[in-house]
Amino acid sequence: MRPFHNHGVVPTAALTLLMVLCAGVPARASSYVVFRDDRTGFETYLAATTGPTVVDSGGAFAPDPVLGSVPSLTRSGSVGGVPVSYTAYDLQFSNTPTGTIVPGVVGDDVGALSDVGVESPAAQSGGVGSGTWGFDSGAISTTRRSGLLADFATPGGLGRFGVDLIDFEAALGNEGELRLYAAGQLVFATSFDLPPDGGDASTHFLGVVANPSAGGVPFDQAVVLVGGPGDRWAADSVTFALARTPEPGTWALFGLGLLGFGFARRRRQNSASARCSAVSSRASSASRPTDAETSTSPSTEACAGISASAR
Repeated sequence: MRPFHNHGVVPTAALTLLMVLCAGVPARASSYVVFRDDRTGFETYLAATTGPTVVDSGGAFAPDPVLGSVPSLTRSGSVGGVPVSYTAYDLQFSNTPTGTIVPGVVGDDVGALSDVGVESPAAQSGGVGSGTWGFDSGAISTTRRSGLLADFATPGGLGRFGVDLIDFEAALGNEGELRLYAAGQLVFATSFDLPPDGGDASTHFLGVVANPSAGGVPFDQAVVLVGGPGDRWAADSVTFALARTPEPGTWALFGLGLLGFGFARRRRQNSASARCSAVSSRASSASRPTDAETSTSPSTEACAGISASAR
């Protein structure tokens, strides 16, 4: 399935460098690209901008957790040798959101918190996940939408996030919502449905990738909300990758370009300085230049400017 996009304005001042860092990314791409039921496309899209993609299942990230009901679940491991941890909550979303979130604290976008169930496998209403363990909502609110809140502690934030949703209520007219936050501030939100119909006892993949060339920034928190009050959620196979800083080779190429530009500029200044010296010599000897020399010689004001810039 093809991803759907959130179209934004590309920052023109940084476009050239960003296109070098993200070779192959179309200039008009979306800031965040969302994938439904396309895990392969999610894991390969803009792979150059993120580190290794990890699925938290079967001990790939950390040992499977102890089963039961807990206020929150913290998972700690490493990705490509980098220590990473995240904490998962059962969130009841505020009916008056502000675009700000403090994970584990009621207020702003957090209307309430409930215990989260840890299961093996994750299951709901006849739907069973494929992961070795997963989450289940601990309570049902009749006034607020519930959902999964994943709060990541990473050096530099995430470049991609995904999760398998089991019997998840998100259909046309009753869409779910994906929200991303950076340092607790909302940076992206979009609604989604899960055809043929949300809550059909099947498993659907939902993923998002930040596209830095179109303004997508790394994020720390991801929230996945059901379609409406009274709906439950279950999820497993949390998937993520760290945002990647530019490779040393990329910066080396960029540095060589700047060095070449500086060298060419210096040559032009030296050439102009030589012509100015000739003009000065003729002036001191009171010789009058020919018409041809006058047309190609720099003016006194230009020579003064060149002399100042050389200093």
